[in-house]
Amino acid sequence: MSISRKFLLSAAIILAPTLTSAGGHSAFGGHGTSVITGSSTMEGKTGVLLSQTSEDVWIWDNAPEGYPTASTASCMQ
Repeated sequence: MSISRKFLLSAAIILAPTLTSAGGHSAFGGHGTSVITGSSTMEGKTGVLLSQTSEDVWIWDNAPEGYPTASTASCMQ
């Protein structure tokens, strides 16, 4: 089996669970926003790494049963 064939097969196996469940929330719809609350950079030998922290809010158009209409999260990227 060639390397590219092994790579494609491995990628398909790894991504399959994500791809099959990705559409599960589309019926609920919604909108949100985020505000960057902090950022930092770190210089390495071959480039720069940027880290950002944000406060996010998501408002469901049709919230799933048992879920709040709006939710917040602190995210690092």
